[in-house]
Amino acid sequence: MNADVTAEDLWGRMSPASRSLCRRVAETAEGLGLPLYLVGGSVRDLLLGAGEFDLDFAVEGDGPALAREVARRLGGWVEGPSQFLTAAVVLPDGRRLDVATTRQETYPEPTKLPVVQRADVRADLRRRDFSVNALALSLTLSGVGELIDPCGGRADLAGRVIRVLHDRSFSDDPTRLIRAARFCTRLGFAMEPATRRLASEAAKEALLERVTGARVREEVAKLLGEPDPGAVLEWLARIGALQQVLPGLRPDQRLFVWLGRAGRGLAALRTGRPPLRRWPHLLGVLGLWGDAQALVARLDLDGEAAEIVSETARGASAGVPPEVGSHRGVPAVALDEALEGCSPARLLVCWLGSGPLGKRRLERYAHDLGPQTSDVNGHDLQRASVAPGPAVGVGLRAARRAKLSRGSGAEEQTQAALAAVDEWRRPVRRAGRRG
Repeated sequence: MNADVTAEDLWGRMSPASRSLCRRVAETAEGLGLPLYLVGGSVRDLLLGAGEFDLDFAVEGDGPALAREVARRLGGWVEGPSQFLTAAVVLPDGRRLDVATTRQETYPEPTKLPVVQRADVRADLRRRDFSVNALALSLTLSGVGELIDPCGGRADLAGRVIRVLHDRSFSDDPTRLIRAARFCTRLGFAMEPATRRLASEAAKEALLERVTGARVREEVAKLLGEPDPGAVLEWLARIGALQQVLPGLRPDQRLFVWLGRAGRGLAALRTGRPPLRRWPHLLGVLGLWGDAQALVARLDLDGEAAEIVSETARGASAGVPPEVGSHRGVPAVALDEALEGCSPARLLVCWLGSGPLGKRRLERYAHDLGPQTSDVNGHDLQRASVAPGPAVGVGLRAARRAKLSRGSGAEEQTQAALAAVDEWRRPVRRAGRRG
């Protein structure tokens, strides 16, 4: 990183889309009389040379009010506000703009959530986790103003170190241990010696065990979204904090490699359907190496995430269908029948347990066979004298398989559907005659 970089240099590094959004938000903030800043990781990543990055804004004033007005002008919607005076604008294209009120924090006791009150931008930067995130860039209608660095973040970026801002940092908020692991791993930075000592002390005191499951879950979701989550877990294991985050997990180099493979498997199986939630599926894989129920309890999981972890365990017990791993040719319809109804978690476990040929078959199913539907629908079958009810489902499955096995058109698929429905009805007819 060039230590002589200026605010104008950072403005020039932004992509046109990011510059345009910054101008629109600055225009809105100016109309509300609110000083606006780009803060934290946004400025850090700009200084490191990124052109695209998450946009994190802060204002000296009412951040949620700014978020509401930005959403109104740009056609998005608002998530929040939170108890920490933050909100987010979700734009129609899916991009997210985080907006916060500049604030200072006091911790009533270690590991508890802070009490916040409004403050200026410099006080806001001094309450942050690490010096490399305690940076701000003032935004104006014409572009940028001052680059604000009250904690030596630019020097630590140049030195490639992660440093806390005070000795109580990890005891105030032990989840900073997880964030330190993420930043050291992703950025390739080292911990500054005093920070490493404080981190080791916090790990020895097991401070993370006092943090609620919901807060740890939020950090684990981010951890498992990292490019190399296995390296982050390995870092936590080295300082003795892994069991406090993910109890029952046996640290093993093979696990860290396996987790990387699972990430590649999720990417390979991803289709055009709604995107898979990455972190619960990777957590399910971790559960195979430890105590899945302990992970569910520690992270206070429920709903979809808990079901994904359980489904991963069930999928591992079921094993890989023989059609997936067969060295002989497998017809498309046979592969489809073997995998029909498999959840993404089950497909991922099969992918991890398969060789190259099996992986290709699973990817083919995920991208081609599984999403296919027949060229006829329920209304078509009802017009062909199939009564509404279970028979329609029987017919549609037969029509789809006719398409997969023979590549037949709509007329042949309808005939296959009617034949299947007729076959499905025959036992009922025989029983009626016997009565």
